Amino acid sequence: MAKTDSPFGAFDPTKFGGFDMTKFTAGFDPTKMFKDMKMPAMPGLDMEKLVALQTKNLEAVQEAQTLAADGMQAVARRHAEIMKQSMEQMSGAVKELMNGHAPEQAAGKQAEVAKTMLESAVSNAKELSEMMTKAQQEAMEVLSKRFMANMQEVGQLFGKK
Repeated sequence: MAKTDSPFGAFDPTKFGGFDMTKFTAGFDPTKMFKDMKMPAMPGLDMEKLVALQTKNLEAVQEAQTLAADGMQAVARRHAEIMKQSMEQMSGAVKELMNGHAPEQAAGKQAEVAKTMLESAVSNAKELSEMMTKAQQEAMEVLSKRFMANMQEVGQLFGKK
């Protein structure tokens, strides 16, 4: 088994490929799906416009999912980087503490190392939290815009202006 520096072993979160929902929906044609269905008569309802509206909804969901997945992949990559840096810092700190300092110096050094590591952990947690929030906001913005457009389009579809 090959030796790796990653705290995740052989798993490498930086090698994630983007999730592509279009591969799952490439041959999907909603008009074919509804073609043989017996629909009740709805005077004035344009089924093509309804299908187009729902297609836009699915595209918005797909875009939001892609943004969310890309954001979470970025968080996973950054988390792996942080873990690697933390392990390196911890290793350096342990070596420094083992250098045979006098007890007073060792206690002061331990307090300094603990403070530095705590500050680093808080900073890293804040950074990861901000990255996750940004990814979620971007995805929700796509859905929110589509929802507002959808309300207007549904009103037009059913003859309400």
